[in-house]
Amino acid sequence: MMTLLTITITTPRAIQITRFALVGGTNAGNMIRRMLSATMANRVACIFNWAGKGPKRAFKDTLMQDCRTSLRC
Repeated sequence: MMTLLTITITTPRAIQITRFALVGGTNAGNMIRRMLSATMANRVACIFNWAGKGPKRAFKDTLMQDCRTSLRC
């Protein structure tokens, strides 16, 4: 008899990490672009850059980046 293991993901961070794992990417830059396009509209994604230089916000300080670092590229 075979028993199936069911994993329940309950925290918002764990759910987001799972979503990003499904998005994937070939390297960190590609993964970030795919994550942004999968989670926000282009006009919102355009207000971010990595370091927040100029009038843009820093992607490196977001919860999305924290979740991305939990994944392997």
